[in-house]
Amino acid sequence: MTRTTDITNFTEYRNNHKVFHTRVHQTGRPLFITNNGKPDVVLLSAETYDEIQDLIEMRESLIAIDKSEQEFAQGKGAQARPAIREIAARHGLGLDR
Repeated sequence: MTRTTDITNFTEYRNNHKVFHTRVHQTGRPLFITNNGKPDVVLLSAETYDEIQDLIEMRESLIAIDKSEQEFAQGKGAQARPAIREIAARHGLGLDR
């Protein structure tokens, strides 16, 4: 949830950046910085950014898995071993140990 304390303008941020950095780290909430009264940038802790990226990657993986399951149900799938052998042969890779 965004709070009014999580919004500031660029001048205020520039003059008090250490206070804002500390607040972002302590609360885990982003800071929205405006420029000329309009939203401009968002300041996040690196930890929060990484958490968001992890969620995005998980969502993309789940979408890919769902798509794969749908394609398999439509008969578009292939057995793994023959598919791997075909790909290896196409690229001149040997699978022998």
